[in-house]
Amino acid sequence: LVRENYAQLHKRCQRLSNALESLGVKQGSKVITFEWNTHRFVEIYFGVTCMGAIMHMGNPLLTPDQIAYLINHAQDEVLVFNKDFTPLIESIKSKISSVRNYIVMADDEIMPETSLEPIVEYEEMLNSAADGYDYPDLDENTVASLSNTTGTTGDPKICYFTHRQHILHNMVWANMLMGFSGERGFRPRRDMTIQLVPMFHGHGWGLPFMATFMGCNQLLPGRFRPKDFLELLKKEKRPDQGGYIACVPTMLDMIINHKDIEQYESCFKGLI
Repeated sequence: LVRENYAQLHKRCQRLSNALESLGVKQGSKVITFEWNTHRFVEIYFGVTCMGAIMHMGNPLLTPDQIAYLINHAQDEVLVFNKDFTPLIESIKSKISSVRNYIVMADDEIMPETSLEPIVEYEEMLNSAADGYDYPDLDENTVASLSNTTGTTGDPKICYFTHRQHILHNMVWANMLMGFSGERGFRPRRDMTIQLVPMFHGHGWGLPFMATFMGCNQLLPGRFRPKDFLELLKKEKRPDQGGYIACVPTMLDMIINHKDIEQYESCFKGLI
């Protein structure tokens, strides 16, 4: 379990930007990431986009051939991945031509045995990077990120998103959420957001950006496992605390039909 406040998030994002710059990442460079819903992915959301580079959300549920096609089509220069995905990334190494550097995210901070190179472990990279980063004043129409379809009709299609589009999306949804006419509504200083939608799926519905914009508590369960999530929710959500939970129907079905759900019913009080 990792706890990180917003001051620490800002510092780590600056270190990430410095580290990426040392790898040759500049404005317009594309960085693809294969990661679960973690604090590290939130750092990618800001550390990459704020320096003017382009965040590419990698979907590990695609086939290896589709992933290789997307990387080559987007011309991603840096590939960041969770240690769990090492075999997947190794399987496409010979098929991708644009990647110059690999960064592995390891919960235990131990580099896996791998044939990928050059490669560095994420925490080691941040620890050796400089503090402070002078973020540029970007034009609002600068491309911030790219996402892709899941290849249900032919090869996956790429969509680009600008900083302006992200800001407008976040403002609309934050206003909607804070004006929600539910049992108690949503108060950013009291309540939490719960990120179950994969952050590689449509920007996690924009929740990492929106939650940071509102300055509320963010619950990031990592890899989704229903029982682990229920235990985390029970531990972290206060009885007086509301929240907004973003999840897809299959996840919600796995939660509400879990055999032990009755033990956790009180944890869902106040959730939108």
